[in-house]
Amino acid sequence: MSVPAVAPDVGAPAVPEKRKARAQKKPGASGGFVFPTIFMLAFLVYFLMPLFWLLVASTKSLDDLFDSFGLWFADFNLIDNIKDTFNQDNGVYVDWLRNTIVYSVVSAVGAALLAASAGYGFAKFAFRGKNLLFWFVLGSVMVPTTALAIPTYLMFAKLGFTNNPLSIILPSLVSPFGIYLMRIYAEASVPSVAWAVGVYLGSGRAVQWPCRGSGVWENGADCYSCVADCPYFIHGAAPQPKAIAPPSRQEQ
Repeated sequence: MSVPAVAPDVGAPAVPEKRKARAQKKPGASGGFVFPTIFMLAFLVYFLMPLFWLLVASTKSLDDLFDSFGLWFADFNLIDNIKDTFNQDNGVYVDWLRNTIVYSVVSAVGAALLAASAGYGFAKFAFRGKNLLFWFVLGSVMVPTTALAIPTYLMFAKLGFTNNPLSIILPSLVSPFGIYLMRIYAEASVPSVAWAVGVYLGSGRAVQWPCRGSGVWENGADCYSCVADCPYFIHGAAPQPKAIAPPSRQEQ
């Protein structure tokens, strides 16, 4: 049985040989990815170098820390360094570590829940002054935290919250960026139809919380990192301000 020959399509445009050869090349074979790869590797080394230095420095004694090469190991004293850290000043480092964990976890959970509730309200409910209030929230995101440190401290000092964990936990519960993030997430992840049906059937909470689980987790992780990274939280609550006596005439 003979197979009929198929005539080539004369009207189809011929593909140039250069284009065929270019299409057969693997991505990056022409050297277009060489410079971006070197650039990213340089940034990788730049960001990993401090972490490697911390690992190396934690294994050295105080003398080796200044006498030996900074980016390589010397005598291994990691166990002794850990013991000295926990025994310093009758174990004050344990108090700092406990304060950091308590303040960070409580602040992260509270800020995540409050931001999720507020963001969901902005996303799914219509009320008077909604846009104005949300613009106020966005404006507060632009205020740097350092600009609020002294006013917040003075306000809590007048309220009698000095030497109290609430002086650190309460300001950390407010997260304007978390409210903005949870509003965007609620608008995208919680379908309005499913929410309306859930409200009609009396199961609105059963609809909203599973859809917002990952958003709440992300917001809580962000709040935890912000609180845990602040060096003021390892020492405990804000101390009571001391009155400074004016200088005498002799000192002047």
